[in-house]
Amino acid sequence: MAAITPEQPLVTTKLMPSLVHFECIGAQSYEHTIRRFNKMYASLKAFNIWDVLIEGKTSKRLSVLDSYNAIKHIQEELGKDASKLRIAFLDERTSGFEHNVFAENVANNRGLCLRFFQDRQKAICWLRRMSMPKLPSESQQV
Repeated sequence: MAAITPEQPLVTTKLMPSLVHFECIGAQSYEHTIRRFNKMYASLKAFNIWDVLIEGKTSKRLSVLDSYNAIKHIQEELGKDASKLRIAFLDERTSGFEHNVFAENVANNRGLCLRFFQDRQKAICWLRRMSMPKLPSESQQV
């Protein structure tokens, strides 16, 4: 597993009406994901807001195995808070979106409410429970 360099920005936080927006930037690894999660989870508990928009702007995707292990770790760490959490993950990259199908399925099978989106407005509408067409997750449309 790769070492985390402390000078790299990992996640920025912005409080929006009724949700928290996190932007993940820089390098990507299992360790970076867990470190980002710890920072995000502390913010969510402090704000007591559980609707989350995560914008992935990392240099690469996690491997399938690292994705599985990260989701497993996150679900276990969340404990009872997992039932409060709704995550819209915005991934605007033009290729590799099919990897998100796997991650979304793993998360949902482990009881996490996570959907991947390629469109910011659709992600925000879903989080705010605004009406949008009854379509499967964008990751299911690959």
